[in-house]
Amino acid sequence: MQPPLAADQRQAPMPGDDLLRSLIFPAAVERQIDNSTGTSSFDSSPKHLNSTLQEQHIQEQLLADMEVERATVPPPPALQGLSHGQHAADSVSNNAALGQISSVDDYLAQPMPVSTSSNSGPKAIATGIRSSANIMAVNEKYQLLALPRPDFIYDGSTFGGWSVKTSFLGHDLQEAGPYANKQEAKDVLSGRVLAIITALESEGKLQKSGKSKKKTNGVGSDYNLQSEKDQDQGPQENFIGQLLEFQNSTRCPPPVYQEYALGQNYACILTLRAYNPESATGSTETGPLTFGSMAELRSSKKAARQNAARLGVEYYKNRGVWPKMEDGGEHGNGGPGMGIRRKKVQAQNQAQGLTTATSSPGANAAPPSTNNSTSSSYAARVASLAQNTLAFPPPEYKYADDGVANFHTVACYFRGVAGHEGPIGEVRHVFGKKKAKEECAKLVLEYLLAVKEKRLRDFGMAGGDAKMHVQEGEEEEEDAFEDAVEDI
Repeated sequence: MQPPLAADQRQAPMPGDDLLRSLIFPAAVERQIDNSTGTSSFDSSPKHLNSTLQEQHIQEQLLADMEVERATVPPPPALQGLSHGQHAADSVSNNAALGQISSVDDYLAQPMPVSTSSNSGPKAIATGIRSSANIMAVNEKYQLLALPRPDFIYDGSTFGGWSVKTSFLGHDLQEAGPYANKQEAKDVLSGRVLAIITALESEGKLQKSGKSKKKTNGVGSDYNLQSEKDQDQGPQENFIGQLLEFQNSTRCPPPVYQEYALGQNYACILTLRAYNPESATGSTETGPLTFGSMAELRSSKKAARQNAARLGVEYYKNRGVWPKMEDGGEHGNGGPGMGIRRKKVQAQNQAQGLTTATSSPGANAAPPSTNNSTSSSYAARVASLAQNTLAFPPPEYKYADDGVANFHTVACYFRGVAGHEGPIGEVRHVFGKKKAKEECAKLVLEYLLAVKEKRLRDFGMAGGDAKMHVQEGEEEEEDAFEDAVEDI
């Protein structure tokens, strides 16, 4: 315990010391001593006086400890200029410092300070751009130049973003993004498409589409576009019909045309199984040939097909297998566009057979022939010959699906006739159902005429065999003919 300070070293009492002393020493135990007289109101007996002195000593010791602790604590900032023992109310120089202290009401009445910090609140985040400037501009170019509209293919999701790609005039374009929505991705990629169109326009490869056929309809020279008027200079030829007739005359499948559209223009590629006279069968090449290109554009589908067929005809002419004028080619069958006709070798054979039949003794017994009925169709002649002469049932024509529109495969059947049930006269890949039936009937007629001649030879009606000379009249002769039909 530290010794008590002397009377001259003690500090002057500070405001609140009396309150502190009353809290430490209650009034019940506090004693008041009259310093002026030196007397006390308590009993002055030795025992009581000793107790009073002890209490006084303890009180002085506690006050000394309080003064030591107060000396070690620094004074408040507003009171640093005050010396020990000087009260704030007695110093005029400290009034300014005390005036800086404001009350609670004054503090609440002050305006709130405005914060200038950059992190004062949440920032807005850009979610996407809504613009259709490039889309609108490129759509105008499509219409003005008659260009095809490309297909935009999107990939992605709403949360991960979108990417887009397309193909335009041989250019593969792609924008990986990611973009917030599909419209934003399409607008960006449309800007690149617009740049390609603008570059082609500046190079003169793209021109405005006009109503006249003389113009190029928006596609430049790189696409080799010709109008119908320019490509039909001179006498018009039906290359499509000529090529089809030649394929039919050589027993080859008909040509197949694959059409393509590029905006308002068209291209066509011809697939042809060409006639090969040097082959063993004289039928077709080992594989199909193609003519035409997607870069050769025309203003209509018919003009595109005509161009592809013209290339096929030129192929035959260069090989030297195209018929000459005397054979029915090169407008040899009655003028331009009349096509090519097959030589009718069978007609000569039929005429020779008729001459032989009429020169035989039993020629009068033969059923009437229908070969001279050139005005009727082949199908009608087949039905008449089969039913009236050979006692066959009516012919049945069965069609097979070729997988190509308007092309047919057909064959003839005679139900219940042993050895002649069919298929007979089958033709493949003929354009048009009626045309296919006629081609089949033409072959069936040749077959039935051969059957008729064979019957005449077997029974001696064409060679003068004496076994068939009937002496019992026309009834027995007819019975013999019917028996022969049943045997066949």
